[in-house]
Amino acid sequence: MPSKIKIFMWLLTNNAILTKDNLIKRKWKGEPECYFCRNPENIPHLFFQCSVARTVWAIMAKCFGANTIPKNLNQCWSWCEKWLPFGEKFHMCGVAAICWAIWKARNKACFEKVIIKSPIEIIYYVCALIRYWAGLYSEPDRKQLEDGLNTMLQIANKILKRQKKGDDNSGDQVSCRMVILMDK
Repeated sequence: MPSKIKIFMWLLTNNAILTKDNLIKRKWKGEPECYFCRNPENIPHLFFQCSVARTVWAIMAKCFGANTIPKNLNQCWSWCEKWLPFGEKFHMCGVAAICWAIWKARNKACFEKVIIKSPIEIIYYVCALIRYWAGLYSEPDRKQLEDGLNTMLQIANKILKRQKKGDDNSGDQVSCRMVILMDK
């Protein structure tokens, strides 16, 4: 995993990522709303509680049979241990890829004014990151990571196919339904 991602994860763990709440503490004069949903942006919200993040985590959960999603970073590590007990060596890679992809989508909205059309875009970026990082692992571990990301891609493609079959709002309906199912 690249050093900048390790630093990013350290900043995330220490509540030091420059989300809008942290910028406001530094006397920034901007709007506090999340770029994806208009709720106040902070670390737990952006990475776990926003409707976009919840949908991303719900898709990830579906990949390995989890029936819950994490609500914050601390809970995320326990969640990984519960649902991927034999994949501990991959937890940091997966969580970092998800959080980095959400952060990049947020920054694209912030600085380039480009809002994602679907959380599936984030899943595709997560898969690209994991595929790239898999090359850093030994052969058996690499194969296991690649099998996992192929499962993610299959699930993401099925969801995208369902979205395309429906009307323009079906993507939001699928995302909301998935999040609601994961909360039960």
